Amino acid sequence: MISAMKFILLFLSGIVLHLGITPVQALLHRFEVRRSSHTRLCTTKSMLTVNGRFPGPTIYARRGDLVTVDIINLSDQNITIPGME
Repeated sequence: MISAMKFILLFLSGIVLHLGITPVQALLHRFEVRRSSHTRLCTTKSMLTVNGRFPGPTIYARRGDLVTVDIINLSDQNITIPGME
């Protein structure tokens, strides 16, 4: 009985120590949405880009990471940025 209690106590303390050592990253992204003109196949189109890219950048994060996204709308229209939870 005592050895089983010691095993459980050691097991639980190992989990606590492992969780305490796992690094958590704070990710900060700044997205500027603006209208820009792009030429493809001899056709110029005006489109919304994020940081000058279309499609916009992908955010990579792990479970437990703190992700902060600042979105600055510099375009002439309202926008919606979809997100995953």
